[in-house]
Amino acid sequence: MKAALFLLCLLPFKSQAGLKWESTRETVPYQQGVGVYRGAFAFKNTGKTPVTITDIKKGCACCTIGRVKKRDYAPGESGRVEMAIDLRGKEAPVIKPVVVEVSGGDTPTTLILEVTTPRNAVVKIPRAVPGIRK
Repeated sequence: MKAALFLLCLLPFKSQAGLKWESTRETVPYQQGVGVYRGAFAFKNTGKTPVTITDIKKGCACCTIGRVKKRDYAPGESGRVEMAIDLRGKEAPVIKPVVVEVSGGDTPTTLILEVTTPRNAVVKIPRAVPGIRK
């Protein structure tokens, strides 16, 4: 019996850390005159240990941005990943991902921002959109 308990102590336990996401996909409609589309993905550290966001990998370096205000989140703490797609000079509809990696060996999370158009019509967004700055 004591040997069995000793062996159980040697087994690696999965980290209790983890981010719980409100949603991992956001859809925004195309709007004429808009060149940059934004989304925000809220999360909470539901684990018992701190979590560090170690990396945010962009699916497309040419037009996708993913960022957080800070990297470390204590148990019970909330935050959000902000994402932007610069579609000036490109076509919509479009689906762009960012991958969020965290400490503790948890599986990376893919967040998706989708810009839709009426009936999935292809819309070319001009490079220069009045009133929009990069």
